[in-house]
Amino acid sequence: MRNRKALPLVLLAVLAAYSIFLWIQLRQPYGRISLVIVLAGFAFNLISNRKRALSLVSLAAAGSVFVLTAGTMFMINNHNKRKLFDIDTTVTFHKISFEEAQAKAKAENKVIFVDFYTAWCVPCLEFTQNVLTDKEVGDAMNKSFISLKYDAEKGDGIALAERYKVRGYPTLLVLDANGNVLEEVGGQFIPRRELMIETARKYQKN
Repeated sequence: MRNRKALPLVLLAVLAAYSIFLWIQLRQPYGRISLVIVLAGFAFNLISNRKRALSLVSLAAAGSVFVLTAGTMFMINNHNKRKLFDIDTTVTFHKISFEEAQAKAKAENKVIFVDFYTAWCVPCLEFTQNVLTDKEVGDAMNKSFISLKYDAEKGDGIALAERYKVRGYPTLLVLDANGNVLEEVGGQFIPRRELMIETARKYQKN
């Protein structure tokens, strides 16, 4: 009998652990929502009427499993979609830290271009595949910019996106060598190749 009573608590503990894992792995709220449901399940377990308590705990566990399943599928899908961004572009994106990019921009008398994207952002992928692969775009941008590309939900991109208060994707910023924003290219729209060429040429130094 004691083991039967302990079983719901063990299940909730497992769900709580995975909820915390998903919270850490994803910027989306799947893990947080599941954890709230699990905590409600722990509270339901304290109800003196064991039959009612078990029903409510089972309902909470089922709700948590549903949310965690959706979150896991989203995480797997994102992992697969990130690979689509790993293509050759005519724009040279430097694999260096932001501080190193600032030093490089100062040394070469250039400004910094930062492309913030997310794996689930369809317009971000369109911009990468259709604009950043254009030869004239690449020629113009490489002359003017030290270019960086950050997944805003992974690694260094998380902190940098928060620093620049990035709320939508893609967000394309031109920064001076000190990291100050000079302009946001395109605003809420994907810039066409003509706008990227025009913007790049505006910052070319003689």
